[in-house]
Amino acid sequence: MPGEQFIPLLKELTAFYELVDSEVATVAAAGQSVVLDEQETLTVPDDQHAPFYMILSGRIALSIPVSRPKRVEKVLKTGEFFGADFLLTNKLFSQTATALTPVSLLQIPSPVLERLLSEIPPFRRGLMTVFQISRLLRSKHFSWIGEDEVVKLVVRKHPAYLLVSLIAPVLIGWVAVLFFAFAMSALTASALLALDWLGVLVLLGAVFFGIWRWIDWGNDYYLITDQRVVWLEQVIGLYDSRQESPLTAIKSSQVRTSFLGRILGYGDLVALAFMGQVVFRHIGQPAQVKVLLDHSQQLANVRMIKADTEAMERVIRRKIEPITTSSGQSQQSGGPANGGSSFWVRFANYFKTRFEIGDVITYRKHVFILITKTWLPALIGLFLLALAILVIRENMVKAIQGAIVWISLFVIFIGLLAVFLWWLYQYIDWRNDIYQITSDKIIDTMKKPLGDEVTKSAPLENIQSLDYERHGILGILLNFGDVIINVGTEAKLDFYGVHDPARAQQDIFNRMYNSRRNRQLVEAAKQWEQVSDWLAAYHRQAEDLRKTQNQPEADQNSDKI
Repeated sequence: MPGEQFIPLLKELTAFYELVDSEVATVAAAGQSVVLDEQETLTVPDDQHAPFYMILSGRIALSIPVSRPKRVEKVLKTGEFFGADFLLTNKLFSQTATALTPVSLLQIPSPVLERLLSEIPPFRRGLMTVFQISRLLRSKHFSWIGEDEVVKLVVRKHPAYLLVSLIAPVLIGWVAVLFFAFAMSALTASALLALDWLGVLVLLGAVFFGIWRWIDWGNDYYLITDQRVVWLEQVIGLYDSRQESPLTAIKSSQVRTSFLGRILGYGDLVALAFMGQVVFRHIGQPAQVKVLLDHSQQLANVRMIKADTEAMERVIRRKIEPITTSSGQSQQSGGPANGGSSFWVRFANYFKTRFEIGDVITYRKHVFILITKTWLPALIGLFLLALAILVIRENMVKAIQGAIVWISLFVIFIGLLAVFLWWLYQYIDWRNDIYQITSDKIIDTMKKPLGDEVTKSAPLENIQSLDYERHGILGILLNFGDVIINVGTEAKLDFYGVHDPARAQQDIFNRMYNSRRNRQLVEAAKQWEQVSDWLAAYHRQAEDLRKTQNQPEADQNSDKI
């Protein structure tokens, strides 16, 4: 394949998004095409002059021997690379690449790659960005990324923002220093001891607060893939959430910076979607990230238009050239269900606040709501258990004996049973209140144990607006609140007290977007069917006319014979 044919493919890859067209053309001209069939293998020797391979399409299983019995296995996707390790990582090891699908590669000889890296610094930066993204994705749990989904960028909050966020712990630490200073001038020993202890406690609090801020800074990730933008937020010990939006649903994007952010080099990138937004907070070089987002969005829209066009062409071809044979391809299930799970996993499932079964997403109220409903029977139950232990202990030391022991234990047992049934009633009441999001509607179900059940639902297409709110300091710290759903009627469909209301809002939005997209495809398919009928009729008339025109000529030839 001539080098210029690489250019459109390379311009879609993360390693080349900083390169201008002339630089991309230079890289394309330096390479040659290598095509692998499915299950075909390619070996890269542990040599300083091993060639470089960039994956243009398809997926590869790469096997790297780390030691004699141990090998590292990883799957590479479009945009990733292998080979030429000495130039990029200063290490040498052999690699065996096995094509999991038909694969197209760009091969560049090692000496040529070395020249390109020195002449085009953005190319080296792009390759190192891809390398860092690949390593990061394999070190974290990003199991939600699809097999054919390509991650273009993973960023975290700017390190300068970490310094800003540590100002509060530092100030608290200075308060501890003040306590120690006051202790030195204390007039009594008791005052000295009290101030010292206060200083130690405040200092420990400042240290732990600073460590928590540092860990929290490192646990937030912002991703741009070839399909969506994603914000992964994790707060240690409290919650984790994922907000996302398809690229084709983004209406616009904007960069916001504060005065301090402009000085230190960080800002916010806001992706405004069909309903709601995904915010990349306090990231470095937000303007450059916006360029990548706009480019990725443009490519996603082009792919969507191309997919629609291909679907229309298939409909038209089916009418003009009817295909009577079946495809003969059988669909495979998504894999066997997981086998048995541990007791603790099954136990945790009873308290899940969000889970998916098929295409239905189910939310329950936050566990804090369950605690507020069950703390009193749990406390009374613990008191009765302690009382039972006390009775048994007193019986063992002969403090109380005879019938009073058995009567006391019987009464305590009846009390425990009553308290347990009270707790179980409250738990079932919490468990039965569910909010569901299906492919075409939202459902609010409230069911009292041994009582009434009320179910309300509304089609996704009726939703006019979505909002969420978290009430009070506990709502913010524990990340629970309400999702307010306006369906244009007096009867509201609100998700009350759900964990991570922003994610619930995003789930509803994604289903709304998919529903709207499916309706558009159905309406377009009807139009394609009508147009294809016209074209098929035209094709038949043209064919009949051609046969009619050829018939006299055929008759004349037969008369001559």
